[in-house]
Amino acid sequence: MKFIEHTDDIIYFDANVAEKSALLLFIEASIRDFDTYTIDISNFGTSEETLEEMHRVISDQLGNDNLVQMSAYLFGQMGLVAGAWITYGFKHVLPENHHTLEADKDTVYAVRSMFDACFP
Repeated sequence: MKFIEHTDDIIYFDANVAEKSALLLFIEASIRDFDTYTIDISNFGTSEETLEEMHRVISDQLGNDNLVQMSAYLFGQMGLVAGAWITYGFKHVLPENHHTLEADKDTVYAVRSMFDACFP
């Protein structure tokens, strides 16, 4: 995945089908976190409804080869959630609970990298 462009209120990023699928899994893991409080994503300024909207936006673009389009708001929220996973998920969850995170580190770091490139 790679950040491409920020125009008006739309963010464009490049992601192939496998990357979009991994992104969906990351969002699904974040939605599940609202039930399990594994890292308590709700403390990072997002909501379950916002995560479900992110999921819908990516799902709707899963089958095409075009750049992914997402509102700047949703993209920003996705970056903040990735930051929560990096800061409070992978680093601070006890080793015996790591399997409960269910989010691919490469995807999470790619999302955060795109966020940092878009919002320096």
